[in-house]
Amino acid sequence: MLETRILHLDFGGEERERRYTLEMGDSEFSVREVGLERDLRKAARVLTDAPEQRIALSGLTLHFYFEGKEYCHRRLSRLLAPSLRGRELSDGSLVKRTLERYLVDEAIRQLAVNFREKRTLVLSAIPRYGAAEVLSSRTDRIVFGDLLYGFRLGVPLTSMAALRKAAPALLRAVVSTPVSWFDPGARMFARRMPRFRWYFYWAEVILGSMQHLRRYAPGKLSGKIVFTNLTNDDDLEFLRSRDVATVVGLLPRISERRVSTGLLELMLKQLLRGKDTEGDWEAAFLNFFLRHHFAPEIESFHAEPDVEPALIDISATADLPGPKPAPAEEYEAAPGDGDEEGRFAFVVHPLFYDQLIQHPVLKALDRIIPSAWLEELAPVVVSPPIIGTVKDIVSATGARARGYIYAIPMTPRMMLKYPPERTYRRILHITRHAERLGAGIVGLGAFTSVVGDAGVTVARRSRIGITTGNSFTVAVTIRTLAQAADLMGIELSRATACVIGATGSIGSTICHLLASEVRALTLVSPRPERLLALSNHLRERFPGVELRIARSPDEALGRADVVVTTTSAVGSVVKMPLLKPGAVVSDVARPPDISPKAAAERPDVLVIESGEVQLFPGAQLTTNLGLPEGVIYACLAETILLALERHYDHFTLGREITEERVRHINEVADKHGMKLAGVRSFGKELSDEDVLAVRQRAEDARWPVSGGV
Repeated sequence: MLETRILHLDFGGEERERRYTLEMGDSEFSVREVGLERDLRKAARVLTDAPEQRIALSGLTLHFYFEGKEYCHRRLSRLLAPSLRGRELSDGSLVKRTLERYLVDEAIRQLAVNFREKRTLVLSAIPRYGAAEVLSSRTDRIVFGDLLYGFRLGVPLTSMAALRKAAPALLRAVVSTPVSWFDPGARMFARRMPRFRWYFYWAEVILGSMQHLRRYAPGKLSGKIVFTNLTNDDDLEFLRSRDVATVVGLLPRISERRVSTGLLELMLKQLLRGKDTEGDWEAAFLNFFLRHHFAPEIESFHAEPDVEPALIDISATADLPGPKPAPAEEYEAAPGDGDEEGRFAFVVHPLFYDQLIQHPVLKALDRIIPSAWLEELAPVVVSPPIIGTVKDIVSATGARARGYIYAIPMTPRMMLKYPPERTYRRILHITRHAERLGAGIVGLGAFTSVVGDAGVTVARRSRIGITTGNSFTVAVTIRTLAQAADLMGIELSRATACVIGATGSIGSTICHLLASEVRALTLVSPRPERLLALSNHLRERFPGVELRIARSPDEALGRADVVVTTTSAVGSVVKMPLLKPGAVVSDVARPPDISPKAAAERPDVLVIESGEVQLFPGAQLTTNLGLPEGVIYACLAETILLALERHYDHFTLGREITEERVRHINEVADKHGMKLAGVRSFGKELSDEDVLAVRQRAEDARWPVSGGV
């Protein structure tokens, strides 16, 4: 067993020296821990005399990260650099960006607490931005205390948007001022100084270091849930004595000992160095955490916390502010008319500005108003109109249905720019209008199915059923992908697959379905905590599949035989030159993740559209959705199928799609005789000969490589 010696400098620890041994993998780590009692000069002295070549630092942050940019604390770096003499130092910031995010997310999942309405206080978000981001995704009732408990200015940041806006300036101030100005653990005196106590009383959930809690927390924290870095049982007792309900420890245990993030980071680097890290430590760490299960330490001192309430819990009788759908008397049914028909509505929107100005009013205004202004004004100027119907729908069973297509005059860029509530209101006006027309269910198309909480809030306030259509989209995607792979000569059981946007509602379900079919699967998502949660679940259910995770598609494309891209990004996410010759790429995203121009760069790669089916023979769609005649998107098809079944309850909602629901809607489609559209690429149906031509170009591209071996 290989032994590595590490010096662990505990900045806030008592002035003493301890020695212990930790084991991880096939390595043994001999640790000498020295407490510094908040004395920076002592850190320099200890480093000067230390023989160890690897230094772990806890209690201080040297490197801060925000939006992909690194900020190094200049004063702390200048102080330590002469004593380090080129030796390796880790402060745990990389572990905080990866594992800590996952531990917070996993704790929330295990607690089964309704965090949506929980008032949350993050004592300092800058050093642990990842964990703060995870909590902010769970609740809008959040306060970041960097200016309260860091610079002691009395200014709360009350949203993630406010934190993002303030972060660059705040980080520049943090890294250029003395450590003690921002970090309470570096201040001269350790005595308790309760400050801005109202925020502690207000909060139901608190995230912060033990240094912050010991210094600033009031005498009682009754009933709170506290996320913190427990270093020993004294920390636990401190929180118990303040009547905390539940404590979540964010430091992992190794060899039965809580290990600081700086120490764990050094151990992992030593263990993984040279083992296919490709210089990307973040990806290497994530894949290590995938193979070795780490869990949060949860200690509950009170009774079980409240659990998630039922989905439908908000009255929907009140009227809504904002523009309502235009009158549509021509669509009103006569009394008794259509009693045998299932009725539905479906919501679409323009994907691009050029589509937005197809509306006659907006087209006229485009001549006199700048496009950027008009894109902003469109939802105010134009009410959500009915742009067409789907009528004369008769399935193989004889069941009948008809529906109404509504358009929200908002591009994806506008939906992302403003709070989701703005989009919710417009969808809810449509549900009320569709209800008056007899519709029992509304399908959310394109970006309306992913904005905000993916239909959950709309379902709470709607008096009729809501579905995103994503269950049938998944079913159709898998079937179309298997068909295209077979034509390209790819045997799925021996293939490597890659899902981009793996942690989204569609992507995660595709991962579950592909994991039982392929040899290896790479999951790609920018959210480490969701990647680890999904991969751990897949590993338990499908132990035979080789799993990898990546934050960027670039790391995975070169290995993949089949790629599914399901992101909600506005713009291209797939770099075509990185793909293998002969790869099949299924673009499920709307707006698309791959442009025709980008695909043309790789004639040896098959890019297909997914989520498309044939409309029933004889049915009429009276508007142009950008597809050939007789072809519709699977999300619209799911809404039609539910109307045929008179299933007027909510169906597919939120980020979680169950395999059972995918299989159920697939069976309903078979029952009614709904068929797949042919394999299509950028609006053109591909014949078998077209696909075989791509396959031949792929073989030609591979030939020089295989011929030279």
